[in-house]
Amino acid sequence: MVSVQRETTGERRPAATAPERPRFPLSLKLFLLIAVLIVAVVALAFGITLRRSSGIAGQTVRTAIASAAGLFEELEQNRLRQLQLGAETVGRDVPFVAYIERAIAGEEAPDETVSVPGGAVDVASILDLIQVRREILGTDLLIVTDDQGYLLARTDQSFVAGTGEIDLYERQPLLRETVDTGLQQSGVIMTGGRLYHAAVAPLAIGAGGVVTGFLINALAIDEQFANRIAEATRTSVIFLSAPGMGENGRELSVRSADAPAPAPFRAMPAIASLFSTGTTIPPQQTTLERDRWVMTALPLRGGERPVGASVFLRSFDAEIAPFREIQRTLLFAGAGALLLAFILSGLVARRLTRPIARLASMAESVAGGDYDVRPETDRSDEVGILSRSFAEMISALRDKAELEHLYQEMAAREASGEFRRRAVRPPSREEGTILVTDLRGLSIGAGDPAQVVRALGEVMKLQEGEIVRQEGSVADVVGHRLVCVFAGERGVVRAIRAARAISEELAHRKIDGATLGMGAGISTGEYVAGALELASQSGLAFVGDAPLLALLFAWEAPTGHALVSLESAQAAGEEITAAGSRDEVRLRWLPSPIPVLSLPLRSIATGIMRAPGAQSAATVATLRIDGMPQVGEVDVRPGELFAGRYRIEETVGRGGMGVVYKAHDEQLDEVVALKVLPGDAISRAPEQVDRFKREIRLARRITHRNVLRTYDWGEFEAAYFISMEFVRGYTLAQYLEKTPLPPLRVALGIARQICRGLDAAHEQGIIHRDIKPQNVLIDQKGEVKLMDFGIARMTEASDGMTAAGLIIGTPHYMSPEQVQGKTLDPRSDVYAMGVLLYELVAGRKPFDAPALTAVLTAHMTETPRPPIELRPDVGEQINAIILRCLAKDPKQRYASAGPLLSELERVRAAAAAA
Repeated sequence: MVSVQRETTGERRPAATAPERPRFPLSLKLFLLIAVLIVAVVALAFGITLRRSSGIAGQTVRTAIASAAGLFEELEQNRLRQLQLGAETVGRDVPFVAYIERAIAGEEAPDETVSVPGGAVDVASILDLIQVRREILGTDLLIVTDDQGYLLARTDQSFVAGTGEIDLYERQPLLRETVDTGLQQSGVIMTGGRLYHAAVAPLAIGAGGVVTGFLINALAIDEQFANRIAEATRTSVIFLSAPGMGENGRELSVRSADAPAPAPFRAMPAIASLFSTGTTIPPQQTTLERDRWVMTALPLRGGERPVGASVFLRSFDAEIAPFREIQRTLLFAGAGALLLAFILSGLVARRLTRPIARLASMAESVAGGDYDVRPETDRSDEVGILSRSFAEMISALRDKAELEHLYQEMAAREASGEFRRRAVRPPSREEGTILVTDLRGLSIGAGDPAQVVRALGEVMKLQEGEIVRQEGSVADVVGHRLVCVFAGERGVVRAIRAARAISEELAHRKIDGATLGMGAGISTGEYVAGALELASQSGLAFVGDAPLLALLFAWEAPTGHALVSLESAQAAGEEITAAGSRDEVRLRWLPSPIPVLSLPLRSIATGIMRAPGAQSAATVATLRIDGMPQVGEVDVRPGELFAGRYRIEETVGRGGMGVVYKAHDEQLDEVVALKVLPGDAISRAPEQVDRFKREIRLARRITHRNVLRTYDWGEFEAAYFISMEFVRGYTLAQYLEKTPLPPLRVALGIARQICRGLDAAHEQGIIHRDIKPQNVLIDQKGEVKLMDFGIARMTEASDGMTAAGLIIGTPHYMSPEQVQGKTLDPRSDVYAMGVLLYELVAGRKPFDAPALTAVLTAHMTETPRPPIELRPDVGEQINAIILRCLAKDPKQRYASAGPLLSELERVRAAAAAA
């Protein structure tokens, strides 16, 4: 931790620390990162290019192979159609068929006949005749068989040895199908050591269509045909005969000029599968003698099973060669680009990291306690954003340090006892209600004097808490008596309530076995108050009838009673006068007794005393007096278990909304703040209880570091309680009491933190309704927390839970619409923030008067004096922000705490950049 010392000037000085040198500079890291990224990107691009080029080459080859196969199928179909047409034409030529019939019968040339199973055949005549027909058809081969499929003649042989004995029916599946079905067939045959595309047609004449024989019309599948396919498709072509289809078991192959040796293809399982099943082989890659090829194969069909296979190939290596050249070019170009990129990345890294290095140096200074550094905030890039954010962070740290120092000062004051002493007021003429409490039953006995004073101090603190809860203040301590002041028209009512609560609290306390009690005196009127300085002592002087009478009444009042001047009692209303009895106080130095009202404090009539008519010029805050138990009726002492769950550790404070204890939650095993509300804080009417529960549920939804967390709620011994986050700190009211005009930077820092917490509430649809210094806590970490959302409600709520004419809030911080009892929204909180801001920067409230009615009327009708007139260093921007918050018309204010916070942050950013 870096220690920070504050000199008498109030400025912070950086601790003497040596600047830290980075082991790995950011510029080097950035350079290496850029270099690695460039290498990775280039390698990735090269890899993708290589893969893509290989893919494109493969796809191109496969497409070409598929096109070659398609072209072959098209040519094959054209060939077969041509052959079918020729065979059908010849087969239907009546003179030709009749001649063949006669030749088969041996009628044309008996000297060149051979015997066949059906009779003699004139081979020479048939051969001559089919040679002529072959030339006419332009085919490579014509074969004639008898009606049983025995060879009669073929154009590729002048004389067929064994003519009439060669059974083509068994050798040629295509012929066998024609013979069996009597229908013309086409396909591939293998004969004479060659492959042919062939068409077979029956020879038949006459009305009955008696088949005399069969004609085979064929075109050779030779190297010329293979080269034709190869040139048209830029592929290599190989035609293979199926095993066992050639004469004497010989296997036949035909290939184009650039095709590899066909022998390896016969050993391929795919080719064997094609021969056995007739399934086409799709394009696939294969390796032959270290060369990569892409191939596909189609069956050559000639009946029920393939006669052979047509194989189409394309060199993959030759196809990818241009892509390889491109890759080599990319490799050399990429290497050059990498070298250039490394140089440029080094320069860019140094340039980019230079402002970041400056920010790092500033961060070291800030860590050393120097908050006067000024980052460059005029850049428009991310570094500029970072610099502006850093400037705001420095401002926030400065604010936090100021508040931490403020907390330490307040803690030191509390330790020295100065904090507990009230500030001395300047002489002034005031009007209000004076309450004096006279403690009874505290005996000095023979005990330790320190113990007596300590017991008296505890009782006085108890009384002070009840007085503050009723919006009063302790003006002076006179022995065992407290002199208290309540301002405003309803001050007498609040004084009576405080007296009653104190009386009931004391009734449950004993010191050394003795029960405590008290008598009270109450009087209303004008008085003069001011500091009185003597040579050896100082104090607060009260001059006037009201404080004197209150002191005398307290002396004369029976224990458990309050003597109230008759005029004050009558001003309080009929419910008060009906609760007491007329009495009088006689003084020797007065000619006539003083009429008073004697009030038995524990039997004051219940009811609600509301404000004057709702149509009056100013509506005052409504107070309620009912018969519900007070906080004092729940006897909570340190060490006791409250509500079966909370172990009370100490009393933290007392206020208008109840007593706050530090307690240990036995179920969750954590320390919490437990606020016990007075019994009359919430009516037992179902709608009021529902409202209380709803408001606590709403408060639980707010989770922000500038809001004091609310955990749970419950009811115990006729009192409601709320468990909250426990934070040790001081209220803003306590700080302003000792420092009415804080430094402007501190004041605005506090306001921004309050706005952050309030903005979180507004985003949840919750309004606070009672923003004031007493509800703002400053903790030891320099954080400000907004607390007491006990009277918050949803902005959309219109369920009528708030009773008509009942105003909730603190008069000095009420918005005009809140004074008039209208429906509230976040803009009412913005008005209260404006009052608080005014008080922080100007040292006084915008509207202040002894009478409560005058304060409320001012909120609705008067224009506040601009704070810049009271404190010129406020500046025009802050002055305008405060006045906008205090606009009478809600539409002219900020819509919520969010826009107000943005304005305050903008002013801070501008100041940080200056």
